[in-house]
Amino acid sequence: MGNDNITVLVADDTLIAREGLKSILEGVRGIQVIGEASSAQEAVQLARERKPDIVLMDLLWHGDDTAGIEATKQIARNTPECKVVVITVYQHLIAKAREAGATAAL
Repeated sequence: MGNDNITVLVADDTLIAREGLKSILEGVRGIQVIGEASSAQEAVQLARERKPDIVLMDLLWHGDDTAGIEATKQIARNTPECKVVVITVYQHLIAKAREAGATAAL
C-alpha cells in the first residue's frame, strides 16, 4: 500500500495553537503531520529537511510581523514543492504573504 497521505508541517510560535492544529489534522484521514516548528527559521529548516506537501505557517511570531512572511519567502524559493498556507487573523498581512509565495490563507 502506497503512502497517499498529504504531509503537513505545522509552524506556529504558540504551543497551544500547534497542538490544536495537530490534533485536528491528525483526525483527518489522508493527512499526516510530519513536524512542528516553534520558530519561523525552524519552519524553513524543517521544510527543507522533511519536504512536506503543505506548511501551515503562522505569520505573526512573537509580535514580529515579518518573520512568517520571510519564512514563507524562503520556503517558496528553496522548497518549491511545498505549498505554504498561512494562518493569520491580521488581514493586512495576507497580501504580503501571497507576494512572498503563499498559496492560500486561513
